[in-house]
Amino acid sequence: MGADQSRPSMPSSGRRRRRKDGEDTDDRRGENSLWEAVPREVLWLVQSQVQLLLQKHAGSLLHRPEQLQTQEDDLTLGTQQELQPHEIKMASAALADRKLTPHLQRALHRLVPAQLTEAQFWDNFFSHVDVIKVRIVTDFLSAQDMEERGRAKRHAEWVAAFDACGLQLQAEPKRAAELIAEQQRPPTPPTVDSGMGRAPHAQGEL
Repeated sequence: MGADQSRPSMPSSGRRRRRKDGEDTDDRRGENSLWEAVPREVLWLVQSQVQLLLQKHAGSLLHRPEQLQTQEDDLTLGTQQELQPHEIKMASAALADRKLTPHLQRALHRLVPAQLTEAQFWDNFFSHVDVIKVRIVTDFLSAQDMEERGRAKRHAEWVAAFDACGLQLQAEPKRAAELIAEQQRPPTPPTVDSGMGRAPHAQGEL
């Protein structure tokens, strides 16, 4: 991309994940992958949003996301003349992705070269994908942090309740745990699980 066209930075989860043997190669998230830095838990959501962009809103690819925030009269097409080497690799990886190939090809045939050069198309497309990735991954990591803080709070409350039980009851950990469980309210479903349809009652029905 041009040096003056910055992209939003992806948040870091601080976790390293290992690929499982036999995993679908479409889910690779290496250096030149469209899905780089996307946690596996929300990869499906990012992919579905990108597919929706191509299927229902391909016309928005005429412009970069930040251009769509300006007045319509001020909209101008991108000026990028050629793709950088890493962008060529990303474009090739995107076209090799079975989930995106048919939608990408339709968008390319519709917009290139009638309204955009190929370089302009990919510049705009990558920019829209980056916005989707940053929004979803940021929400996911924020929800994870909230869940972890809630777990730490519940643990601290349990320890405080155990300390308040007295020495006699503390000598019977099982009985103390049962008493504490009766006193404490059932925890609300973690935000991450609720948002992904994995609340405790739902899990019990599986």
